[in-house]
Amino acid sequence: MDGTSVIDLRELIFKGEILEIGRDDNYIIYNFLKEQGEEVSVDIVENEEDFKEECKGKYDNIVLFFFLSSLNSKKERLGLIKEIKDYIKPSGELYIFDIEKKSLKPYKNKIKILFSEENYKELLIMETNPFLISDLNSVKELIKEDFHIKEAKSLEGVFILQGERK
Repeated sequence: MDGTSVIDLRELIFKGEILEIGRDDNYIIYNFLKEQGEEVSVDIVENEEDFKEECKGKYDNIVLFFFLSSLNSKKERLGLIKEIKDYIKPSGELYIFDIEKKSLKPYKNKIKILFSEENYKELLIMETNPFLISDLNSVKELIKEDFHIKEAKSLEGVFILQGERK
């Protein structure tokens, strides 16, 4: 894949406490809410070691932006989902935005994330691990034990999944 994908956040509404888990210092939700002028608390972590024990059960929303695909094994991904379940309130929402990558194929894609009519952020994501598989169906399978899937869609080279904690 070598192209451009568009993720439109303009209709997305968050209420309550938010935990954003991202990679490469790309704080998408924080920047999106700042652009919207929202007064919402966003905590940011870049790895599982940053989770704080006192925050268990604190979050109304947890957002993973291109993070799940940065974990190399299914075991690591499942461990993260189990960890997230501890930090999200009952009936809290999980949002996963990630790449669609098939085994043995490199991934290179420019992703344009729309915050408003005038403002957006562009990311260039490259993934060369030939054994990495990242797709909507495998992530649905990964979270189904802990989350009800509310919405799932594939776009050009990326997917978006929204789930509610069981």
